[in-house]
Amino acid sequence: MKKSVYFLSLILLSVHLFSCQREVEDIFSRPANQDSVFLSRIIEFDTTHTSGLDTEAIYTCTYDSRKRLSTFAGNFFESGTHNPYGSTIVNRFYNGTDTLPYKIAVKDIDESNNVYIDTFFLTYNGAGIIVKDSSTRYYNNVLNYIIANTFELTSPGHYRITTHTDDRLLGGLYTIVNVGANTLLNGNLTSYADTVVYSSGLSEPTTAGQITERTKNNPFYRFMLPYLAYSPGVYTSNGDFLDPRLLSRNNSLVDTHMDWSVFTGTTTYSYHYQYEYNNLGYPVILRRADPGLTVSSN
Repeated sequence: MKKSVYFLSLILLSVHLFSCQREVEDIFSRPANQDSVFLSRIIEFDTTHTSGLDTEAIYTCTYDSRKRLSTFAGNFFESGTHNPYGSTIVNRFYNGTDTLPYKIAVKDIDESNNVYIDTFFLTYNGAGIIVKDSSTRYYNNVLNYIIANTFELTSPGHYRITTHTDDRLLGGLYTIVNVGANTLLNGNLTSYADTVVYSSGLSEPTTAGQITERTKNNPFYRFMLPYLAYSPGVYTSNGDFLDPRLLSRNNSLVDTHMDWSVFTGTTTYSYHYQYEYNNLGYPVILRRADPGLTVSSN
């Protein structure tokens, strides 16, 4: 079975100039970002709808007096109506003058006013890279899950992520391992592959992808927290909006992403990006098109 859809979105990005601040390098040896440009606002449109009813989301970034990201907030709108359709707010907490947060709190409210709260506590190694995180999820004030992730590199470019889950809904304890590989070129993620291994010993591929990069600055790069390993299949404090494909310092031109499932087979997404830049080399308009979504059975 195959199905094709077309989607085009327009994203407007606003940036602010702040005094320079050096950031820690992560395990992929990305150059530390030493410029003074910080993202302040993002507006996302679905250009298939009428002007005035085409706003999909508005995101706002807030920084503290030390130019550290403190809040990332988003408001969403029902497609084609501009009616409120949920919100999200991410708060980062820091100890003293530390440049990296020790805690992340994520609050999501859906269109039915259900409230999800995820709280992450982060453990860094001596180089300032996250090697462990633990989190709780509450749904309408009821504890659902307690999760602990451990991140390891098994060889250059290859990772192992062990996830222990205490499921308070079903009353079970279980462990899942994600193993995979990342290919990088000049500090940019160009391909990735991930496989999940269950406690029974069974395993199945979950995600893979190819990314084509360009050389100009990625405005989301500064937001990414430095994990020892990144897997598209593991939910971390970087969240859903800041997924592992945003790792790279430079902007993507084409992102082809494949998901596998025993239920749906292979699903392939192909996103194409076009940018308009300011004189500092940062995009102020991003156009994203999905020329095709293909679903095929195994």
